Amino acid sequence: MRVIDLGADVAYVDGLACMRATMERIDDDGPALILIEHRPTITITRRGGTHAFVSPRALIEADGIDVVEADRGGDVTFHGPGQLTAYPILRLGPTSLGCDVVGYVRALEAAIVDVVVALGVPSARSIEGRDHEGHFLTGVWCDAVGDETTGCNSSPPGDEHVDNSPTRAALSVNSSPPGDEHVDNSPTREALSVNSIAALAFGPQAASSGLRARSHAVEMRRAKLAAIGVGLGGGVTRHGFALNVSTHLEHYTRHIVPCGLQESVTSLERLLARTPSMREVKARVVDVAAPQLQGWHRRL
Repeated sequence: MRVIDLGADVAYVDGLACMRATMERIDDDGPALILIEHRPTITITRRGGTHAFVSPRALIEADGIDVVEADRGGDVTFHGPGQLTAYPILRLGPTSLGCDVVGYVRALEAAIVDVVVALGVPSARSIEGRDHEGHFLTGVWCDAVGDETTGCNSSPPGDEHVDNSPTRAALSVNSSPPGDEHVDNSPTREALSVNSIAALAFGPQAASSGLRARSHAVEMRRAKLAAIGVGLGGGVTRHGFALNVSTHLEHYTRHIVPCGLQESVTSLERLLARTPSMREVKARVVDVAAPQLQGWHRRL
């Protein structure tokens, strides 16, 4: 399976152009896996539209985020620096001849789970269930401590408002008051992380070894780590998955409800004592996921 690494700071439309060109040449060049870090982009679908927008489109675009309609399944999602987006381009065959699109999506989930577990998140998993419109839930989820996730409509780091709601562990100061203008005055995450607590309680080696401080007061919640949205054209797959590595999540969640779900999202950076480099994550995807996905390719 060929790997096409487009690098970082790629405009979403340029990634789409590469994807479509690769689809057109699949029978000459074979299956491929395109890896990209997009510029800040929020994608919508024909099915979902902008129903999950919290901010007006003009405000989103003024915040430096492109808004693009994508020809894939699923709902609104985001792409940007620190997130690995992958497009497996495979010939599944026509649905009229028994092409198993649902099976392919589940295989994609399983491959991502294997990647994430290999990177050090043993709770990674897909989940059963349906969304508010009755569609199957897709993606990869994991268990996370409350301050390592961001819920919908979170404000940028640096806001001084403390969220004392019972649904969030009071370990961070990332929530905004109503009417916040979404101005990010802090380039770094100021919240005290559980990792920092581990270092203070047990020494620096505790955090570096991945040990997490836990107590009965620490809230655990399910959080989405990777989103999946695929399409099929002429029996060939398009789009794929987006895995949050070190994504500035609040840049997007203050504007949208990701995937149209009232759930938390997280990243490897928030889950692990040491954030893997994008190079490491790409290597895991190529070594672990690509061989599993290549088995779904059918030659004409």
